[in-house]
Amino acid sequence: MIQAARYPAIAALLLALGASAASADNDAIVTYKSLSPDVALEAAQAALKQCRDNGFQVAVAIVDRFGQPQVMLRDRFAGLPAPDTATRKAYTALSFHAATSDLAKRVASGKMDRGLTQLPNIAMLAGGLVIEAGGALLGGIGVAGAPGGDKDEACAKAGLDAIRERRLSGSGARGTPDRARHDHVVQTFRFAHHGRPTGLHYGRSRLRPHWD
Repeated sequence: MIQAARYPAIAALLLALGASAASADNDAIVTYKSLSPDVALEAAQAALKQCRDNGFQVAVAIVDRFGQPQVMLRDRFAGLPAPDTATRKAYTALSFHAATSDLAKRVASGKMDRGLTQLPNIAMLAGGLVIEAGGALLGGIGVAGAPGGDKDEACAKAGLDAIRERRLSGSGARGTPDRARHDHVVQTFRFAHHGRPTGLHYGRSRLRPHWD
């Protein structure tokens, strides 16, 4: 049996190896916030209602933080391309962390490469917004079918407004969301392999919420 007093160098090495293993285990766990289906549905319903009240038949899509469809609502007389376009708007806003109306302006002005519009699932047309809360990226919402992207975007914003106050806002310390109100949207994902995960949607968003 090795005694630490007689072999201090070996003891220090064993401690270092143990600390490295613990660090690797910690890196294998990533905690992130995601929208629950109930909250996503509430946002989509509010957006659909806003457009309906305005006299427009539209489709509303919500994608989660990984770009996967979470909710799709299509009004009875919405155009056939509306569901696909709404989904692509939501995906585009999420992917570029920006409102699709802003992206469309950047492409038109030459500030963004027009070739980006040809990427799969991308629709740089007004009507897509990012869903964020407390600095965390949650997903994207897209609306399509109204006579003009600005009208689509107004309905998408109504969807965000519907969940901002009742679901995603809070009054925690130093401006952080109230934990009791947010526990239902927090999940922990464990990777099968050690190491820090990489990818666009992991970690904490550095952008400000898009509800200013």
